[in-house]
Amino acid sequence: MARKKNREEPSSAVDVKGFFRLQIVDPDESVVGDSGWQKNTVTDVGLYQYLVKAIASQETPVEVSHVALGSATAAVSASASSLPGEWHSSVSNIWANASTNWRKTVQADTGSKSCTFLATFAASGWHTHTSAALQIANIGLYNAATATGSLFAGNTFNSSGVASNQAVNVTYTINFSG
Repeated sequence: MARKKNREEPSSAVDVKGFFRLQIVDPDESVVGDSGWQKNTVTDVGLYQYLVKAIASQETPVEVSHVALGSATAAVSASASSLPGEWHSSVSNIWANASTNWRKTVQADTGSKSCTFLATFAASGWHTHTSAALQIANIGLYNAATATGSLFAGNTFNSSGVASNQAVNVTYTINFSG
């Protein structure tokens, strides 16, 4: 039997796209810096650890639970397993104090084809170790508060300085379409 040329083939492709936005906020809660919505890169490790394992039920998948900020301006590649210049490696002794957590726990809100993660890096959180302005230039989503977590997604944005009295609000959305 001849195949019809106008017939559409079924597709099962799923597209995963993410977008993030950071806002630097003064103590009076006025926004003094805004990255605007930026596209992310979902890593190969992220696809496997977070999504493929969940669908296959062969191994325990991991969940996004934390967000990290860093100072590196190099783009996050699909083959990345960690966030370049993440603050724990760019600020001295960050992991020396066990009570200090530079990755922030995210609150998740899910829709039928999306998940939004929210977090705030309060000024009192990171500036207990330094009074200097910190540079932020990238962001990443992780499954752990420590350096052992797996990077799901991340990317860079225009570098900004964060003063010792400023907070950073993060909104990170992952959209699924098919």
